[in-house]
Amino acid sequence: MADPTHTPLQTQLFINGKFVDASDRRIFDLRSPWTHEVVANVAEASVEDTNAAVAAAKAAHPAWAKLSPKERGACLKKLARLLRQNGAELSRLEALSMGRPVSGYADHLIAAGKFDF
Repeated sequence: MADPTHTPLQTQLFINGKFVDASDRRIFDLRSPWTHEVVANVAEASVEDTNAAVAAAKAAHPAWAKLSPKERGACLKKLARLLRQNGAELSRLEALSMGRPVSGYADHLIAAGKFDF
């Protein structure tokens, strides 16, 4: 039975700084490997969506490259801080979607360590 305190997640694609639906509106159900219940309806990226994401990344690269190392480092440190601050939610989502025990989830700390130097 689904946890009544949490509604199923609805995810979108993140392209060019915005959350958007898949261009063809396709989604797939993400099921808990433990309960087999749907825990999220995930937007399924099409080739068009993938191409749009790659184009957006290429267009953003010159601005990123113009930032000083200190400015780029500040962005990465912010990412590390956000990963650490949201560890409980990330572990809950990982448990729902992959069946991993919450107590064994430390990926956010490992990732944060890569960005916080």
